Amino acid sequence: MRWQQRLPQIAFALACLGMLIPHTPASAGSMMARPAVDVALTRNGTLQGQLVDSQGRPLAGRTVAVRQSGRDVARTMTASDGVYRLAPLSPGVYEVVAEGQSRSLRIWTHHAAPPTARPLAILVTGNDPIRAQGYEEPFPPWLVTLGGTAALAGIGIGLAGSHDLETKVKTTTSP
Repeated sequence: MRWQQRLPQIAFALACLGMLIPHTPASAGSMMARPAVDVALTRNGTLQGQLVDSQGRPLAGRTVAVRQSGRDVARTMTASDGVYRLAPLSPGVYEVVAEGQSRSLRIWTHHAAPPTARPLAILVTGNDPIRAQGYEEPFPPWLVTLGGTAALAGIGIGLAGSHDLETKVKTTTSP
């Protein structure tokens, strides 16, 4: 019976502890899988794409490989404008690999492709982070954590004190 009276305090303490434990955000590249992109082949069954860096500049003379089930199906080199063409390919799910980057593609014939299918398979290489311009956090994360901890501790102390007061009032007898 005693532990049941303490259950709200235990739950509150565990909630506070969960907020204090540092959380590591997942990077977009390592933890989150990107969905496959729908790409339509040309009328003659050619996959067309472009290899660009993180700034959008075309990369010429680079090797592009298409894999299916972990095996290379086709390889080619990019032209001066970064464009590559691979023919003939059958419809299916492939992985395009170049410069250490990869992207899953769902390849469709020209006639069966859904309306959202793209005509080009664009692969962006490079590890340059892309960030919004002009954004600054209003408060440093350590200050937000410290303020939140102080607020939670104050609420917890206040709740614990009010519970003790209720117990004292209940046990007090009239003269």
